[in-house]
Amino acid sequence: MPAHIAFHTPHADWLDQIDPPEQMIVLAARQMQDTMNAVLRRHALKIVEWRILRCLIADEILTICDLSDLAAVDRTVTSRLVDKLAERGLLHKNALKTDRRFAQISLSQAGRQLLEAAEPDVQKARQKLFKDMSSDEVSEMNTTLQKFITNAKLR
Repeated sequence: MPAHIAFHTPHADWLDQIDPPEQMIVLAARQMQDTMNAVLRRHALKIVEWRILRCLIADEILTICDLSDLAAVDRTVTSRLVDKLAERGLLHKNALKTDRRFAQISLSQAGRQLLEAAEPDVQKARQKLFKDMSSDEVSEMNTTLQKFITNAKLR
């Protein structure tokens, strides 16, 4: 990436001297998504579906709104994916008795088995993506990204 392209950011001169971090984040996210999708394709999953299923392991029952927030997926997309994954038998969608507009989503046994089957491939992909990075570097990256996420939410 050309470092000579300067963007003048008031009160942050050091930002003008480096490649745009937001572009690097997008490039890294795209590479991670492509790598994970290639691995998950062998298990008939996309990364967004995998994220939804993974969220249901720890929290056994979630609403679509909660699932959307945890998986970082738009609510409309989450709703469509939940229906698709339910049709495939990978999760259960049960309407609330008190308000049928809302549903409780839980992981099915088939969904749990699919995640377990995909896990070795997911771990290999993660090892490839984080090769030559120490646990301290990955931890620092996560801390830095969390700061970025927090700052981005402050409008």
